[in-house]
Amino acid sequence: KEISDKITSQLIKMIIDNAKNMRSNQENQPELDSKFEVEAALGDTTVFFGGLSKLIGDPHPNLFEAVRKEHCESEDSDEIFKSQNYLIETSPRAEWNFVFDPENPETKWLTKGKTN
Repeated sequence: KEISDKITSQLIKMIIDNAKNMRSNQENQPELDSKFEVEAALGDTTVFFGGLSKLIGDPHPNLFEAVRKEHCESEDSDEIFKSQNYLIETSPRAEWNFVFDPENPETKWLTKGKTN
């Protein structure tokens, strides 16, 4: 519970800080607006005004547990992908274990790859 609360608190702070930075950058560089314009269509106005919960369901009340399940109990938890930043082959479960169970032998291979 203590770890979960700490992670939740840090995530909230990070989201707020990033949102402030995005707003500041947008105000200072309006030319970026057109670069990121994307047209998307998910449905008509009833879908839009129905809210995200109607479309994908309510969020899990325990963020820590939701993220753990997403990484360790999803259909693709063991699906291997290559990270774009360090070019490491990994999986959602391995990423979770690397953070929360670093002594787990399954995660030792994550230290290989591009290190600069």
